[in-house]
Amino acid sequence: KQWPNCPTISEIRDQGSCGSCWAFGSVEVISDRICVHTNAKVSVEVSAEDLLSCCGFECGMGCNGGYPSGAWRYWTERGLVSGGLYDSHVGCAGYTIPPCEHHVNGSRPPCTGEGGETPRCSRHCEPGYSPSYKEDKHYGSHIYGVPRSEKEIYRL
Repeated sequence: KQWPNCPTISEIRDQGSCGSCWAFGSVEVISDRICVHTNAKVSVEVSAEDLLSCCGFECGMGCNGGYPSGAWRYWTERGLVSGGLYDSHVGCAGYTIPPCEHHVNGSRPPCTGEGGETPRCSRHCEPGYSPSYKEDKHYGSHIYGVPRSEKEIYRL
């Protein structure tokens, strides 16, 4: 493990029966980059729920798919609060869609597809959480793209 003090790097999140891979992929990378960039001085689980439910059409269609580029832009312009896995009560806005079994039989109910109802945006933290929603926001400084060439990426 190259970054043992960055626990989000090894965390596997479950989007449940919601087509929110665009939101999950984005907040997982954002969480990891915050930790790596600060040399583990800041470790935060950025909320997939906040992005999924509050970004709106800039990011896509919620549980019916979205755009990572819009997600990154939203993070830099409007910020994202903290939030953990379903029922974890970690952070300001944890994920509200329960996990399910994706294409396997297991202890959880089977997933019902990747559409589903997008949770309504709530600009409040869960009860008992402090700081406030506005104070819990984390912002990116800028976004950029990288070439599709692995050789070029390593040069950056």
